[in-house]
Amino acid sequence: MGNAYSDIASLCISVLTLYIFYSRGRISARQTRVFQILLYATLGASLLSLFRLAVYYTASETVPTAVMYLVNIVYFSALNCLPPLLTWFIINTAAQGQHNTMLIRGMFSIPWTLLFCAIASSPWTGFMFSLSGDGVYRTGPGYPLFYAMALFYIAFVLYFLVVNKHLFDIQIRKSVLLFLPFSLVPAFLHIADQTMRLQILGMAFSELIIIMTFLDTSPLLDGESGLLNREGFISQSALFTNRHSSFTALLVYIDTIDFIRQGLGTEEFSKFQTELCYAMFGFPGENRFAARIGTGSYIQVQSGRNNTAALTEKLHALFASPWKTRGAELRLSARFCIIRYPEDTGDTNTIIGCMYRLSRRWQHFPAQTVLSFSDLMEINHGRYLDIQQALRRGFLNNGFELYFQPIVSANSGKTVSAEALIRLRDSALGWISPAEFIPAAEESGSIHRIGDWVIETACLFLARLDSEQIPLQDLEINLSSLQCIQSKLAPKLRTITEQYGIAPARLCLEITETASGYSRSRLRKNMEELAAAGYPVAIDDFGTGFANLSNLLTISFSRIKFDKSLIDTLTDASTKNLGLEYLVHLFKSIGTTMIAEGVETEEEVSRVRAMGIDLIQGYYYSRPLAPADFIAYMRAENAACM
Repeated sequence: MGNAYSDIASLCISVLTLYIFYSRGRISARQTRVFQILLYATLGASLLSLFRLAVYYTASETVPTAVMYLVNIVYFSALNCLPPLLTWFIINTAAQGQHNTMLIRGMFSIPWTLLFCAIASSPWTGFMFSLSGDGVYRTGPGYPLFYAMALFYIAFVLYFLVVNKHLFDIQIRKSVLLFLPFSLVPAFLHIADQTMRLQILGMAFSELIIIMTFLDTSPLLDGESGLLNREGFISQSALFTNRHSSFTALLVYIDTIDFIRQGLGTEEFSKFQTELCYAMFGFPGENRFAARIGTGSYIQVQSGRNNTAALTEKLHALFASPWKTRGAELRLSARFCIIRYPEDTGDTNTIIGCMYRLSRRWQHFPAQTVLSFSDLMEINHGRYLDIQQALRRGFLNNGFELYFQPIVSANSGKTVSAEALIRLRDSALGWISPAEFIPAAEESGSIHRIGDWVIETACLFLARLDSEQIPLQDLEINLSSLQCIQSKLAPKLRTITEQYGIAPARLCLEITETASGYSRSRLRKNMEELAAAGYPVAIDDFGTGFANLSNLLTISFSRIKFDKSLIDTLTDASTKNLGLEYLVHLFKSIGTTMIAEGVETEEEVSRVRAMGIDLIQGYYYSRPLAPADFIAYMRAENAACM
């Protein structure tokens, strides 16, 4: 019964792996479909092995020999499919199967075909196995071919991995080297002892390792909605464009989503959003998928053009009447945009840019309006083009400038830090507000270039202060929402700061509260890497967004900046400021440095100090200053303290 125990174990592992596979989201790709087939093949082989043993132990004397041969042929054929399926899965993991050449297909299929013919001919030749008249099973002279084929496919996988290692990241290579022994060791054990048939169990373990390592798609999924996140959308779009020459992207922006989140609470809102996403987009399939790009921002992609009208009618009906959930009626307000690929754009990044544009310009259109690509791009198009031209001139003509606003210790009254604020002065348009050119830079993709310039200029300024012996603890610089979720953020910062000899602790990175509404998994990972590398992280403009506090606390940050709108309530006689007092107590209890922004009067300074807030920033002390003016300000302050 030893074989029965191993088959039962492999059956349990296969069921567990299938449960994990179906219980979480996944990218629709060829390797995913091949892995799904492999899972069912392993499950089928386990069941067939158990059935084969049951026939031998219970009814071998009464079952006709022809039926016994048929049972063995089906079992060995299923076993014969497992190594090539595993190999085919690994091949398709590399560049989505672009190596599907005639040579590889031949090397992949010929050994399987030859062994299948040997198995099927065994009732007449006895080459692989034979059955005596009384049903006794015996292996044939060709049985070692099973081992040879398994070793061939393992060698083929290793060769393919070495030759194409540039197509596999380090995690995939480690995972392959981890699960291959589970496929190889059972074959050697069976050679040593014919009674130890553990091949299926080894394959089941291999599949479990695969699904828990490099087939883990959780970084590509949005934790709130269950849809793909921004990174998942980009990955799935790349696969989708390989399979479909044209598709339609439906952009949905729900402007009331933040208020619904606040009204329902975290747990109820999560259930509501899952129901809403299913009602809007249904289940993903081979020809469609959906993603949540940010707070209230959703994109569905589906192949072809035929279903666009039906989908928009469905969404109109969905948003026309209140949404009923948990005994309450919620009024949803949304805007839609339809983008045709490749007629409107041949770049999926442009679709994300359009989603960002729709989320910023939704006020221009009545609720439930369906826009075309041209409609969306024509919103204040003249000014938009002017800003884009000004950005280009800014890079060419050194139009960007960095100003510095002092941040003062509430206890000592001395400047200990400063916030670096970017300005753009254009020869044609004059001074352009960051509220205008930052969104335009995010839409065009130039925000990363601007961000790199800010970091380098801030490091240069810190080095200048050090050389002139002007003490400053650190500088705070702002990261846009898109910068917060860019890949390899921490290594890029480390390269720049090391180049200028600036310690990571002297560069504090500010992110906005609403940035947590974008790709939360990527944001959390980046903030953890920044904190581990020694860079302080500050939450800027706290009090203006709708981010859930519990979600915010999952981000690694060491400073919190209370927005001016919260500070303004300090001088309101009708306000007891219990909410702000609670926040101060909360952040103080977890060791977070607190900064009051927008402080303009002596009364506000007194109240901020009385509440126990650590640092103060605002016009009461100074406006943002040009570099030379900031140095003069610091020298004057230092001279006054001597």
